[in-house]
Amino acid sequence: MKQGIAIEQPEDPPEYPVRDLLAAPAQKAVTIGQFYKALYKFLGTLPPSVWTPNRNQIVDDQFFAGQLFAINRLEDAQIAIQEIISEGEGTKKGPLDFQDEIAHYYRFGEVYKNKVLTKDSNPLGYAWGPAPLGVDWTGAYPAIPDPGTHDFSREPLAARRAQDACNAAFTAMVEALQRAVTGQAAALGQAVRAMFDLRMAARQALSVPLADPALVAGPAFLYNLAGR
Repeated sequence: MKQGIAIEQPEDPPEYPVRDLLAAPAQKAVTIGQFYKALYKFLGTLPPSVWTPNRNQIVDDQFFAGQLFAINRLEDAQIAIQEIISEGEGTKKGPLDFQDEIAHYYRFGEVYKNKVLTKDSNPLGYAWGPAPLGVDWTGAYPAIPDPGTHDFSREPLAARRAQDACNAAFTAMVEALQRAVTGQAAALGQAVRAMFDLRMAARQALSVPLADPALVAGPAFLYNLAGR
């Protein structure tokens, strides 16, 4: 959960008060929002000639009608980047994304603090709690910390096969995304299907015990280079 919060952390996240729980200090790091803002700034330095209209584009006649648009010029890219930032981390004005839903950073925060983010009369407008989210920490998978570096050669056959299935699903998703960003029609839909295949494979990996029956692995997110 700390990893998810760190990935989605906005710049200068507001320190909403926690009802019946002390707020943990925010860690300063390069955030996903800062990355996209640097990209936003860099794109503004490029000459108009670098933008090739309708090249390698995915538009809403291929996927999610009404939500996708072609990036044919700087202004299109800037709009897209702002939506990405808002969807992931919310804005400095509050925790809601561009669809008025709680952004990822704050959803992770709800789980981490086990408190519902609630509108409040304090100057920031929100507080963690007092209502609990109801997280059942005893229901967490007893997963090893890093399946990507784990030696599965000494694990049961079922665990090895579960890892192979995870890696195959992850590889299929990455390859479909690659086809999508090069403009291949229907590839993004294929990537989404592969994403759900990966989800099912991950659940299987999280249910198959290792040689130590008290532990499971989970997905390693390794790209399969075999035969490529």
